[in-house]
Amino acid sequence: MLRSLTHDQFLGWLDYAELEPFGELRDDYRMANIMQLLANINRDTKTRPQPFTISDFLFQFEKEEDKPGDAPKWQRMLDTARTWAAVYNEPGR
Repeated sequence: MLRSLTHDQFLGWLDYAELEPFGELRDDYRMANIMQLLANINRDTKTRPQPFTISDFLFQFEKEEDKPGDAPKWQRMLDTARTWAAVYNEPGR
């Protein structure tokens, strides 16, 4: 389908996406909205006086910056993978 899409059709889809958003980001907002509603319905107003916002439930995909003295990101990822492998490869599991 993408190979047969013309430039004008592509621009049309971009315009449509601005009017009626679709895709993963839209799905994330939709789910965050539902989670916000449920959390606010069930929150204890004494311990949480301020209502939750949608941003409390949106995924944050920010670049993780290496701090001085930290292991490189690839090393931390490898350590995490090894930990999970150790957990799931325990005898008796």
